[in-house]
Amino acid sequence: MSEYFRKPFLTSDSGETKTSIELTATPPYLDAYAGSNARFKLVVSNTGGYDQLLNLTVESSPEGLNIRFEDSNKQEITKVYVEAGKSKEFYVVASIPKGFKLGTYNFTVSVSNSDVRNFASLTLNVLGVYEITVTNQNFYTSLNVGGEGAFDLTVKNTGTQDLTNVRVVAVAGSIPSGFSVDISPSYITSLKTDKEATFTITITTEADVNAGNYYIDFNVLSDQAEVKSFTLRVEVFHETSWVIYGGILIMVAVIGLIIIYRRFGRR
Repeated sequence: MSEYFRKPFLTSDSGETKTSIELTATPPYLDAYAGSNARFKLVVSNTGGYDQLLNLTVESSPEGLNIRFEDSNKQEITKVYVEAGKSKEFYVVASIPKGFKLGTYNFTVSVSNSDVRNFASLTLNVLGVYEITVTNQNFYTSLNVGGEGAFDLTVKNTGTQDLTNVRVVAVAGSIPSGFSVDISPSYITSLKTDKEATFTITITTEADVNAGNYYIDFNVLSDQAEVKSFTLRVEVFHETSWVIYGGILIMVAVIGLIIIYRRFGRR
């Protein structure tokens, strides 16, 4: 007999006919990640002489776990019918919410009616996933020489557990000469699962920086998740460039009006 079978619990005798059930969990121990379902397979065997309609009950369970029973088609059930001398399999499904505390948990389920009862002890080991994601689609900002530009970076906790000490840092060797970088806030104490946070990256340049495109590397860090990296493109303009661009636009508009007047004005 398997080590997972409990000793049959006999509650009545009628001549040579007995009522008896056995309950098996194969296996009684599972590893599962927070945010997922743990599915235990159980088999109830009717070793007595009568058909049995049995109630399925969660006798004890950790707070926060949603535990239910399902048949082999994943339909939720509360009872199971087992003919005399036959067995029936069903499943105990534990839904583990995101953010659930990691560790090992024990709980008990039973099958019973007014004549018989048997129990199975199950053990669930909850594992966690730590992950942070940058949600921005583009990484660009611009500023004038000697001026200031800002970029808002949004990060999201896409793991199953809370993250602590979330921060964004510029890679020192990638900051161009004449640039300074400030990031606010400097860190976030805790970022819960499925939640977002925004950091503002402010970039300033000295007055003698050349106009052009520059690239600065950043890392997104926390105490738990792997580092996520991205590169920010910073376009620097001479302030006079905007005057030139504005003048060109005005000239184009004037020329366009002259052409329109010559073509249609004398008709």
